[in-house]
Amino acid sequence: MDKRRDPNYKQISGHIPLELYKQFKTACFYRDIKQSEAVEIAIDNWVKEDSQGEKTS
Repeated sequence: MDKRRDPNYKQISGHIPLELYKQFKTACFYRDIKQSEAVEIAIDNWVKEDSQGEKTS
C-alpha cells in the first residue's frame, strides 16, 4: 500500500519561496530521496528540537 492510501499517513502542503523550492528539489534529486521523505525527516527533526525547548527561527 502506498502512503497516499495508508490511513497512518496524512498529506500536508505549504508555500515556500521559489529559490528554496529549487534548492530543495535539487538536493532531493542529488541525494536520490523522495521529496515526501525529505519533508518527513525535516518535520521530524523540527518537532524533536521543539519538544526539547529549542527555539527555531
